Amino acid sequence: MHAIMVFLSDSHLTAIAPEVSVQIFFTCDLIERRKRFLALSRPCPISPRSPTAARDQSIPALAAHHLHQSQRLPPINGPGTKSGPYSGYASKAWLQGEFRQDLDELRRHVDEYVSKREQRAFDLERTALKAEIGHLQKRLAETEAQVVKLQTMLPDEEGEFKSLRAELDELERVRRRITFVTCTSVRPRRPVLLCRASVRP
Repeated sequence: MHAIMVFLSDSHLTAIAPEVSVQIFFTCDLIERRKRFLALSRPCPISPRSPTAARDQSIPALAAHHLHQSQRLPPINGPGTKSGPYSGYASKAWLQGEFRQDLDELRRHVDEYVSKREQRAFDLERTALKAEIGHLQKRLAETEAQVVKLQTMLPDEEGEFKSLRAELDELERVRRRITFVTCTSVRPRRPVLLCRASVRP
């Protein structure tokens, strides 16, 4: 339909109805405008030896260089790094080295903190165990003393209280010794002469 409209002449347009002729005219005008737009937007062939071609070929290289520069980190100046002062662009290997140093230092601090905490807990537990062992040793000594005391009160295999009798004999010897010492240390009293009084009748 568009091809037929393009080949219509002005005489044919006047012979058709006015509204149809107007529509055909605007359609032809739109087709011409589209043709001109396509002709202008089509790239012109450029020879490889022309300076324009060389400039166009250098554009991707410049863009890639600019992209590579933009991907770099900003320059680092000053002694703010672990390995000393640094100036220039930070490379990937340098950043990995700095990160590895920070990670090793952090790991060392964590190990020291954990070791100190474990040592502190071990010291507290050892002190508590020593106190408990001392308390148990005291109770054991008291229990052994009670056992010895009970053994002296129980009869032996023959049914005699030999242990209790021996303890009583020992106590009796001690009592006699004390009595002897007491008697020898006291002075004898003089005899008192009692005179009967004479009673008058």
